[in-house]
Formats: sequence, structure tokens, C-alpha cells
Amino acid sequence: QFSLLEKLTAGWQSGDGRSLFLVGDPMQSIYRFRQAEVGLYLQVRDQGIGNVTLAFCQLTRNFRSQPTIIDWVNRVFPWVMPPPQAENPATGAISYTPAIAQRDMGRGQVTLHGFVGNDKDTEARRVTELVNQARLQNPKATVAILVRGRSHITRLLPHLKARGHCFQSIEIEALGQRPVIQDLMALTRCLLHPGDRLSWLAVLRAPWCGLGLTDLEVIAGGNTEIGIWQRVNDAQVHALLSNDAQERVSRLAEVLALSLAERGRRNLRRWVEGTWLALGGPAAVSEHSALQEAESYFALLETLDEGGGLSDFGCLAEQVDKLYAPPEANADPGLQIMTIHRAKGLEFDVVIVPGLGRTPASQNQPLLFWLQLPGKRQRRAGQPALDNQDLLLAPIAAAGEKGEPIYAYLKELDKEKTRFEECRLLYVAATRARDSLHLLGHLPEAKEGPGMPASNALLARLWPGVDTEFMQNMSDETAQDNNEAAPQPPPRLQRLTQHWQAPHPPQGVSPGGKPWDDSAQVTIIEEVEYSWAGADVRHVGSVVHQLLMRIGRDGLNAWDKSRVTQLKPRICASLVALGIAPERVGKRANRVITAVHNCLADERGRWLLQPHYDGHCEQALTGILAGEVVNIIIDRSFVDEQGNRWIVDYKTGSHEGGEPERFLDREKQRYAPQLQRYADLLAREESRPIRLGLYFPMLQGWREWGA
Repeated sequence: QFSLLEKLTAGWQSGDGRSLFLVGDPMQSIYRFRQAEVGLYLQVRDQGIGNVTLAFCQLTRNFRSQPTIIDWVNRVFPWVMPPPQAENPATGAISYTPAIAQRDMGRGQVTLHGFVGNDKDTEARRVTELVNQARLQNPKATVAILVRGRSHITRLLPHLKARGHCFQSIEIEALGQRPVIQDLMALTRCLLHPGDRLSWLAVLRAPWCGLGLTDLEVIAGGNTEIGIWQRVNDAQVHALLSNDAQERVSRLAEVLALSLAERGRRNLRRWVEGTWLALGGPAAVSEHSALQEAESYFALLETLDEGGGLSDFGCLAEQVDKLYAPPEANADPGLQIMTIHRAKGLEFDVVIVPGLGRTPASQNQPLLFWLQLPGKRQRRAGQPALDNQDLLLAPIAAAGEKGEPIYAYLKELDKEKTRFEECRLLYVAATRARDSLHLLGHLPEAKEGPGMPASNALLARLWPGVDTEFMQNMSDETAQDNNEAAPQPPPRLQRLTQHWQAPHPPQGVSPGGKPWDDSAQVTIIEEVEYSWAGADVRHVGSVVHQLLMRIGRDGLNAWDKSRVTQLKPRICASLVALGIAPERVGKRANRVITAVHNCLADERGRWLLQPHYDGHCEQALTGILAGEVVNIIIDRSFVDEQGNRWIVDYKTGSHEGGEPERFLDREKQRYAPQLQRYADLLAREESRPIRLGLYFPMLQGWREWGA
């Protein structure tokens, strides 16, 4: 951004009538993890940008907080932040600028809550009490709980929920460690990798089976060369299990045998989700929110699917770590939980900041440290501005080698930058409050009373300005809780009952056929083409559909012919997984590539794939037509600029003879009933005009008509 502004103003001269207006608050610069450098504020203030000299104007009025809060911040933060003479662009040292309150006098307050010992439950109870008090004093007040890291609220959330608080949280509750997600990951791995012993044992331990440790040890056996799936199906091993375990293992083995036989015949999401449903996964969760969490996982599988499988389990684990609980539909907008970083720019009546005594997770040593030292900007005649900067660069020492002095220096400099940014992080948290600010933290226990805060805790940054006040507000609640704490019993194994079976549909809902007719079957609308085409043609069509779905979701800008061609190895792997013989794979893969190339090169094909309002790719729908439950999948559906709903099917067949137009007309006549059924089902959900279309990538052919 800095370089961009330099280039935009490179030709400016004094008095030419052009001006540059910049606004920023260096005391709120808290994004080093995004490579933000607060030192640029000082550089621009003192040196300007390029040839543009700037006049500095310091704003001091605060229109947000009560005077009591501003006075407290003015008193404490000069001790927290460095003095003006210590400002340094290289270390990110920014001094504190006092503010002047603009609001009328009110009941503003700042309260410190101190604890001895790291009892997270005690602190969580105090936070819950503060929320209750705020709600009693003013039910319409907005309350925010701000934390340094998401892990700092692990103990807090159950306390809030137990007291009936339904809060809003955005990307705050990580799903990666939730039981339902852990069980689904184990199920995914064991289906895709039968040799993964740990995942197989996790599946046997999961609530849908729930084997005890003794029976798990029997199945695991002493020979690690024999797979768990083989031992599950071994009659001799089965006989050694308890009676309860025998029945549970038999039911699980029956489901997994059918599921493993389906490998490559369905996309990854449907395969794993169908297996989970058959095992009784939904019945094995204790909270309704776990079903939403499972849905988030299945949606992730859909984005990572490559020919019905995964190319990288590490990528799956990485993406699962980025899953967060969706916001509750009935959440209270007046109570929000978020990180301090996300709260920047927001304001709340009451702000509660717990966990100030906690320390962040240790970071791995970077392979490389570097530092650009800003210098004076120089410019040659007729050329844009150039950077005249010094660069310090040092790699990490190899194992057994003596550390590089420059690396050690830059490492300490990085720590100092982090310390200064932590001071600014505290400032951002404190200045979000309008009326009340509550700061909570703990001190470690020492022989003669409370010790000093941990050196890398936020409380250590705040300590020079609040040490006396904090010690006066110490609570003895932690010591009492620790003395009265009783040993907790081991958690009970959660599992389905021994004779569990899938429940029957409720009255009025039928799994298929005519409603209320238990003997009927679900009608699946089949592709007409696949009723006569050979297996290879069918599999080629499946892979073409997968690629077109991916292009439709990614956007045309992300795809061109070369990218499709580069995917040939993966296309071949997908075709092999679907059952095409290796000697025929190359030719069939070329056919897939040709079909997609034709679509990208054709104006009609690009129009179908470009973004549209309410666009869907491979849209799955279920409904009742003529008294039967039908399941359909629409290849492409969207609403055009004229308000028409389009239902489009891709047909990957080709025509080798003459008169291709007559061939397309016959295909339209042949598929018209199928698309009309799609339209009839979709028409029950919306009243837009519906247009039907067939697109033939191999021929770049098109037929359309009204429903």
C-alpha cells in the first residue's frame, strides 16, 4: 500500500493543486501477522511519501467512551506504551497520545478482577456474573467479551450456556476438536485408507459402535501387519469379543462392507455422509448443534473431493482447523464474543476482557528473519521513486551449529515488536467500551502470596500502570475452589444402545412410492443416456460433470485450457477409480479434456458457467411428483437477467454421422420429459418462468425451450 501511494504521487510537484489526505491511528496497529509495519506511520509523519510533504494533525477528541474510562486510559497507558522520545520505526515503538472526553459525565467505570492461580473455571464464573449484572442493569445494553485468542474461551462458553445466555460468536468456536468432527474424520480416513489402524480403532470406539477398551484390545491384536478391517471380519477374533461387542461389531461391519463396495461410485460427500447416516451418526450426538457441525464438515468434503477421494489428508486436517461453529439463529445480538482483533472499529456499552494472565501458544522458530531499514527516498530524473533501504537477513542455524549473531539480534528485535504490539492490543480492547470496562487476569501462586504475571502475558504489559490497583482487587475465590475441588470421575463412554435401529419415518412421510405407502420405493430419476451407453461413456460423463461443476463454482477466470490439460493425471486417476481399464484410460481422459476445452471455447458454454443469480451446480432436490418421492440432480440451474429460471443438463455423448442438427433435435425430444419433471419439481418452490436447455460439450451444441 505504501509503495502504491508512492507510485500514484510520483509525478506530483509542489503547488500543482493536488493533495493527499491520510488518516490512521498508530496506537491501533495490531496486524503484524499480516505483515503490517506500524513504523510506516512514523516514516510518513516525518518524511512524507515520495515527493509529497505532509502536514501532521493530531486528533485527540474521543466521542465514544465515558470520561471515567478515558481518564483511566490516560492514567494507565503512558506506563504501558513507550514515551515519545523512545518512538522507533524499526521496533514499532509508538507513544501514547492522551484523549479528551467529548461525552457528558455518566456512570462509566473500569474494574480490575484479579485471581491467584490459573483456575479457568473461576474466571469463567466471574465473567458469567458480569454478564448477568449487565443484563439486569440494562437489558438493552450491548455486551462484548473480547479475548486475545480463541483458546481463551474454552471454559467460558459452557458456563454462559448453562446460565441460558445465547450469544453471537463469529469464527470463535473451532470445530476441529468437537467429538462429531473427530469421529467423521476418522470415518473418512478409514474408508479411504483401509490400512489406517488408528482411524479404524477410532471408528470402533465412536458412539455409533462404542466398543470398550478390552474389546478394542482384542481387535487390535498383537500383529500390526494385519489390518483392523480384516480382524473385524475374522470369525476367530469375533468369538473372543464380549456378547455386547459382537452385536455392535456385526452391525458396523455390515454397514461398512456395503459402503466400501460403493467406493468410487459416489462423490466423497455422499459416500461419507451416507455411511454416517447408516451407522446411526445423527442418533449418537447429544446436541442439535452437532448436526450443524457435521453439515459443515460434509460441505468441506464436497469442496475437497477429487474423483470421489482425497489427494492429501494433510489438506483435510488443515481445512478442518479453519472450521468454526455457525452463528446461532436465535443468538442474542446484544451479547457478542470475539477476538480483540475482530473488535477493532466496534464499540459496546460493556466490554469484558478475560484471560489477561494467560500466555499464548509458543511459536515455531522461523527459518529466516529479515528487516528492512527505511532510508531517505531518492529519485533520479525521469524515473519513479526508488527505495534506498538497508536489508538485514539471517537464516536459522543448522542443527549442531552455532547460532548466527544477526539471527539472534533480529529474533530479539521481533520479540520487542511483539511486546509493543501487545501494548497496542490492550489499548484497542480498552477503548471499545462506552460505559463499563472489566479486565480479568490471574497471577501465579508463590510461597509468600501472588507472584508476578508471566512475562509474555498481556497482564505483564499492563502491570506497570495497574499493579497497585490490581493487587487491591485480588479475589480469594480461586484458593477456596482449589481446596474444595473433588476428583472428577472419568467420563462415561457415550454410545448407542445395543439393539439400536434406524427409526421409521414419521406418519405422513414415506421413503418412496406413494405417500403413506410403506411398501413403496424411492424413485430415482435416471439419466436417459446412461440406460444404453457403455460403462466407459458413463464414467467419462461423470468426470466431465465433476469438472464443469468445479469450474462453475470457482469461476471462469480461474480456468483455461492449459489448466484443464495439466489435470490429465488426476482425470486418469478418477477414471481408474470409476472402473475404466488402465489400457483405455488415456483415450477416455483425452475425451474428457476435449469436452471441457470445447465448453471453455464456446460462447454458449461460457455463458452457462459464468456467475448468475441463485446459480447452482449439481443441485440435488427431493420432492413428490405424481404421488412418488423423487430424487433429482440438476447439472446447472440459475436465474438470468430477464428473471427466467434455467434448468440445463450437460450431455457428453457425441454424433459421428451427418446432419448434426437433426441429431440435436432428436436428443431434445428424447430428454424433454426428463427435464420437464425437473421443472415440475422446481416450480413448487418458485413462480419464475422456467426455461429448459440441453448442452452438448463434444458438439458445442445447444437446444432450449420453455417449460
